[in-house]
Amino acid sequence: HLRDKLAAAPWDAAKAVLEAALADNIDFVVLSGDLLSPQAAGPHGMAMLLDYFEKLNAKGTPVFWAAGQADDPKKWPEAAPLPPCVTLFPKDEVLSVPVQRAGRTICFVHGLSYDGRKVLHVPSYRTEPTDEYSVAVGYGTADANALAEGRFDYWALGSDHNRRELDGG
Repeated sequence: HLRDKLAAAPWDAAKAVLEAALADNIDFVVLSGDLLSPQAAGPHGMAMLLDYFEKLNAKGTPVFWAAGQADDPKKWPEAAPLPPCVTLFPKDEVLSVPVQRAGRTICFVHGLSYDGRKVLHVPSYRTEPTDEYSVAVGYGTADANALAEGRFDYWALGSDHNRRELDGG
């Protein structure tokens, strides 16, 4: 009986996060790598993810996705286009996207998908300073001091598949 529960755990976790995003009054969703391997997930996994993205799109909720090793943007099938609400960050340069609420910019999300480095290259995230809250999304490991040099209000990093907080910096 545990085998089925263990096998379903990643799907159940993803569904719980996306259901919470749909149920709560949120401004945006951030995904930081290794969300789904199109080849390994198969049609069922792709359909589930795209279905949730479509529901978020219908609510006008932006999704910001910094892809990792498993979900390389270059491997995303052309036959499965992402809804307009999904920003899949490129691998070669940081993209900065404003998030709006009631016609006013409330923050900027800056993202870069996995570029082949295991350690996050913080200098790649240099952007013009703003007064708005800033979120950086990426894939790779980093220490708190390196992240502090980026001067973002919040970092969301993928690669370590267990949640942890960095102190210091």
